[in-house]
Amino acid sequence: MINMKKELHEKMEFAWKSVAALRDSLEVETTGLKCSFGNYVRIDGEWKRQDYPVPTFRIEGTGEVGYDYDKFYLVVAADRLSITRKFVEDLLKIGHSISIYGARNFLRELSSSRDPEEIFKNIEDYDEEVIQIEIDFSEDDTKGFKEILEGLCALFERHEIRIVP
Repeated sequence: MINMKKELHEKMEFAWKSVAALRDSLEVETTGLKCSFGNYVRIDGEWKRQDYPVPTFRIEGTGEVGYDYDKFYLVVAADRLSITRKFVEDLLKIGHSISIYGARNFLRELSSSRDPEEIFKNIEDYDEEVIQIEIDFSEDDTKGFKEILEGLCALFERHEIRIVP
């Protein structure tokens, strides 16, 4: 029990310090750190509600950055109708794990395959106006997060994707 307590403490310390350092490394307008409750994490292929706080912050005009105890993530809400097939193709090429899901029905995965045609069709047929695009990245990727963020913003801009605040 003592080892589990120590490991949990160290993981939580890592999460909060890492997200704070990530936020401080950016040269864009962000919010302060906050405790985000009620998120979901995939464990053994199943979505589980997190009834514990995870550290997050918002990047103004872009989305939310946080840490899920096994990965960092950036979630961007986008107008579904502004998503194009070419955008989906280019998004899949960025080299990070991508999840696309609804804003209200966030447990419904629209990107369960890696086929851009199938993903675009799922998005096109979806019944919500806003979808969420989650880009996951590892602890190693945090060193280059500024470049990752700049590349993603350029991708959204190039394809004229409307970000929803």
